[in-house]
Amino acid sequence: MKLTVISTQDRKAYRFSDGKVTLGRDPSNAVVLCDEGVSRFHAEVWREGRGWRIKDCGSTNGTSVNGLSVENTGLREGDTISIGDVTIGFSMEEPRRVHQFLIWTTIAVLSGVVVSLLFLGKRVDRSNQVPYSSTDEERPSGDSLAGSQPGDQRQAEQLLKLGQEHLKDWRIRRGNAFRAQRAFEKALPLLQEQPRGKDIAQKGLEEARRRVDEEFKHYRFLAEKAIQIGDLKVAEEDLKAILEVVPEANDPRASYAQERMRALERGVRQGD
Repeated sequence: MKLTVISTQDRKAYRFSDGKVTLGRDPSNAVVLCDEGVSRFHAEVWREGRGWRIKDCGSTNGTSVNGLSVENTGLREGDTISIGDVTIGFSMEEPRRVHQFLIWTTIAVLSGVVVSLLFLGKRVDRSNQVPYSSTDEERPSGDSLAGSQPGDQRQAEQLLKLGQEHLKDWRIRRGNAFRAQRAFEKALPLLQEQPRGKDIAQKGLEEARRRVDEEFKHYRFLAEKAIQIGDLKVAEEDLKAILEVVPEANDPRASYAQERMRALERGVRQGD
């Protein structure tokens, strides 16, 4: 688990593998936060099962996660913790091996789907006892493959592969999670007759949508906080980050960022 403390002065990361992690102004805390808005013993973070939780320890100014005040709640990858005027980024970090394992497992399953599609493409139609392969121009109406053309199979395979690649690299480039979402959405209609492929695409789509929503909420929280304290430059950077995370102008989340940027621009002009 990694906690990244962000302030106007510096950026420091703390890593913990287990146990209870205390946060506060007192020097005895595992994470010491030198801020007047932070209580001596402000909050605790600890492992619970495979995840982590955070609890406010009766502090004066409270504890927030993603802009919402909390007393005791679970933490998810990418959550933003606010203690006083200190912002802390939360990352599981340690499950990366598990994540990589899941990726390779999914790739292996996908390979099995591809092999199955190729095998089924060369089977014999038992109803008419007419042999055919995936390159035949005409097929009996009872074909169980997704779509009636081999091009549908190839397109589905390409979209699944593309979605997996974007999802794997969602941290490397903003917008990759959204691109993965679109790829899985396009693949699903082509896989209605293939339960295994459809299941992979559906799970990938759910994961991609969750990542996009988490990224959007993260930057929206940072942008709104920057606006509140009057740091318009930082707010603009966070709003631009949202437009990279959701690279479709007609998406409501992108519309939110565009409208907030226009409002900031109007405010600056009025101030001039």
